[in-house]
Amino acid sequence: MSDSAVDTDTTPSVRARLAELRSAQSSPRPQPTRRPPPPLPTTKRAPPPPPPTSKRPPPPPPPTTAPKKPPLPTRKSVANGIVPPPARKPELPVRAASTRSLPPVFNSVEALPVVFSKKEAVVENGGHSRSGSVRSIPPLPSRSKTTPAPALPTRSNSAVVPPPAVARRTLPPPDAPIPKPPSVRPLTGPPKVPTSTRPPPIPTASRPDPATLRDASVFAPPCLFCMDFSAPDAVAASPHLARTTPGLTVASLAHELTSPFAYSSTLAARAIFTWLHHNVDYDLYALQNNCIGPQNPDTVLRTGMSVCQGYAELFVALCTAGGIKAEVVSGHGKGVGYAVGQNLAWPPSGHAWSAYWDDAQGGWRLVDACWGAGALMNGVYTRRFAEENFVASAADFGRSHYASDERWNLGGWSWQEYEALPERVRTFGGAGELGLGRIEPELRRLQGGRTVRVAVKFGKCDHTRRGIEKVGVMLVDVDGKQTVMEMDHDRTGWSADVWLPAGVQKMMLYRITKWDGRSGDGLTVAQWRKQKGKVGSSSVSLAQWDC
Repeated sequence: MSDSAVDTDTTPSVRARLAELRSAQSSPRPQPTRRPPPPLPTTKRAPPPPPPTSKRPPPPPPPTTAPKKPPLPTRKSVANGIVPPPARKPELPVRAASTRSLPPVFNSVEALPVVFSKKEAVVENGGHSRSGSVRSIPPLPSRSKTTPAPALPTRSNSAVVPPPAVARRTLPPPDAPIPKPPSVRPLTGPPKVPTSTRPPPIPTASRPDPATLRDASVFAPPCLFCMDFSAPDAVAASPHLARTTPGLTVASLAHELTSPFAYSSTLAARAIFTWLHHNVDYDLYALQNNCIGPQNPDTVLRTGMSVCQGYAELFVALCTAGGIKAEVVSGHGKGVGYAVGQNLAWPPSGHAWSAYWDDAQGGWRLVDACWGAGALMNGVYTRRFAEENFVASAADFGRSHYASDERWNLGGWSWQEYEALPERVRTFGGAGELGLGRIEPELRRLQGGRTVRVAVKFGKCDHTRRGIEKVGVMLVDVDGKQTVMEMDHDRTGWSADVWLPAGVQKMMLYRITKWDGRSGDGLTVAQWRKQKGKVGSSSVSLAQWDC
């Protein structure tokens, strides 16, 4: 026998080998033993509620045996070219029967529900059912076999059952009767007063006229001597309102002067009156050389020089721009060159002043801004503030001013009376600042060679004594001889008896304003006499008389 021959006796045939493989695959594989899990801790739980009853019978329990897995092929069979059949997909374990019942299955072909007892079981996986048996469902009962509902009884044959009786509510017994209120006597007014005790009737003959009372209370002109002009005087003296301020015009100046006092035309006019004193000088050279220039408001504001006409024109222009009604008045004035008793030419001329409408008085007031700004003293124009030319009454103003238009002669003086009126004592700005009411002698011309009683009274009104506390000491000077004035017993003024020798030219009234470097306000006569001639002093003029 050659080496290439195969011994068939010792080598198994292919058929025998395949048979062995099939038998190995059919035989079950030994399962590995697993340790059982530890028992769970026993806890007391409430028993689960019983499942709801269903018409369907419960499905049979699943098989207890686990599905067999096919044996894995060995390396030798693969090497010999034997390919094992594909492994069958293991069957999924059947879930436990659910206690919930499923609704019947419908499809598009069946119009009515299928009788589940006649439906075939669903076969899967080569003839084996999903549950292992056919589920039988009892048929639904037909409507024909249902028991009809009992018929409702009719009203004719039904017994009428009366409703149960309801207990009737009874009201509680009434309380005790409410007593009636006592009868009230109707109101007929206060009891009658016996005639014997009544006061006598008020006589109507002595009752004042209501129209007179209304005119006196509403239209009574305010006393300008009692008014406080410190606010408008301070505004008029402001440095930023000086005439030389760049860009200053009549309109802008009027706004600055009058806008703080829009509630009072008198205070606004006072601010304009005081501003003219601080910023405009009298052009004495033009008057003496007959070369008076234009007197319109713009020129006067630009140059700061004017005569009486320019003062009046600028005052009226500022009032008009500030919303105050005002007019220029021309006529005669007893100024420089006037002598008592001289014949005056008609019509009156040579001077000009102003008039403004006073809202509080409801009438016109006369103002001389030219005479209030300054005066000629020893042939030289000097600025001095003469308040009397703003606060003077119409009667006092008419003693030295007569208008060519009769409607501006508000003092009531006629032309003949104006010519014959004696000239009154000349007062200066210090008297106006103190509020001097009356200075005696009232006439300016005095006769020498006799004793003259000089008296000063405070306040032109009975209800004011403005400045009486700060007067200090007043002196009367006659050719250098000084006489001190003593205060009256009633403390309403001062007085002194002064010898006026013959041939004297004038008599002056002064007030001490500075004493020993301090203010003269409150200076007593005893202090003056003790320190007279030992300390420095200064004074201001109040009045002047000519002899």
